[in-house]
Amino acid sequence: MDFFDDDAQAAPSPTTSAPPPPPRRRRGSRSRRWQRIAVAVVVLAVVAFALTWLIRSCQHNRKISSYRDYMTAVEGAITDSEKLGKQLNGIVSDPTKLKRADLIARLEQMAATQAEIEQRVRRFEPPGPLDEPHEALIAGMTVRTTGFELWRDAMIAVLDKREGVDATALARLEGYFAGPDASYAEFFYAPARTIMADEGVTDVAVPTADWFLRTSAFERARLDGMIEQLRSSARMTGVRGVALAKVSVEPGGTVLKAGETVDVPASAQFSFRVSVENQGNVIERDVPVTLTLTVPGAEAAEQTTTIGVIRPGETQSVDVSGFSIPAEAISKTCTLKVQAGPVTDEKVLDNNRGTFKFLLQIQ
Repeated sequence: MDFFDDDAQAAPSPTTSAPPPPPRRRRGSRSRRWQRIAVAVVVLAVVAFALTWLIRSCQHNRKISSYRDYMTAVEGAITDSEKLGKQLNGIVSDPTKLKRADLIARLEQMAATQAEIEQRVRRFEPPGPLDEPHEALIAGMTVRTTGFELWRDAMIAVLDKREGVDATALARLEGYFAGPDASYAEFFYAPARTIMADEGVTDVAVPTADWFLRTSAFERARLDGMIEQLRSSARMTGVRGVALAKVSVEPGGTVLKAGETVDVPASAQFSFRVSVENQGNVIERDVPVTLTLTVPGAEAAEQTTTIGVIRPGETQSVDVSGFSIPAEAISKTCTLKVQAGPVTDEKVLDNNRGTFKFLLQIQ
């Protein structure tokens, strides 16, 4: 046997198959699950960050909006109050531009408008951190409301030529107008800016309020000039005068008539009711009324009282009692003299007084 034959015999047949390669390892389901979890975590983190940013952005925008709305309302109140101050300054500059009645109406309107501004400010809803400055704002507007009311009353007193009301008295009212501006700067403007900076609100302006600190309306020289113009103008001082309208005996209301003798029931509650009419165009205050009663068998007795306020065209009454009527005056003629006024600068006096006669009768 040939050696090579043995080798040939031992060699594998060319048709014999080779053994298969070892199988490749595939990724397990556990690896794929962790990948999905990682992706989900990243997505959730991005969504959470976006939502957090969006929420904080919305909250910040709402905060800014609340501060902006509040400061806009504050600015409106300050502007409206300053407009009233400019009207006041106009009156000081040219007090006779309006007629007397129109000037008084303007003064009333100014006081009423400032009171409305105060009430409007009280209804504002400030952001929480501004509660304390807001209280200072309310206090300032309240003081200014009082100032406009006092200014109105003082100006009417000037028109009525009442004593004790001069430029010095008017100048003293300046604090009611300038004081709130000084208080605003100290207790509202500066604290509000600090609070808003701490809150991250940087694009909302705090309005200023200093017009009343800068005005010259309350300078003594200007007020002296205004008063001189008012009191020298017949258009402003107006027509003044009162008239005795009616006298009656109470109780019962028996009307006494000049030139006649009237029967009057005797009574333990005996009194006279005097009615006085304001025939001018000026409000009259503390109008004096004097009664002098003369009865047979007694000395003349006098009583004086006042009527607090009588507006133009109005009639007001006052009861006067305290007269002692002796028994011997019954059925005898009694004489009553009544004097109403006069008021300051009254020109016509013949309608201020009357003389009346009556008989006291036992019913």
